[in-house]
Amino acid sequence: SYSSRQYPIDDFTQPQNLLKLFTEQQKETLIENLSNSMKNIPNYIKERQICHFYRLDNEFAFLLSENLGIDYLKIKELSK
Repeated sequence: SYSSRQYPIDDFTQPQNLLKLFTEQQKETLIENLSNSMKNIPNYIKERQICHFYRLDNEFAFLLSENLGIDYLKIKELSK
């Protein structure tokens, strides 16, 4: 039977576990692909999306914000 203690209900556990399986090269490729896909969207949308990645993994969010020219300290503040 299903138990929420056995299977946490949140938006971040599953992608966190997946990201842990990635090699450094796979993470770099993902950051590059995301950066290329997001480069032409407004900054407020980039910030909102990077906040989701911040909740997933701080280092990943830092690297993505750096690639996109977004202030990481602002991301940290917005993610509170």
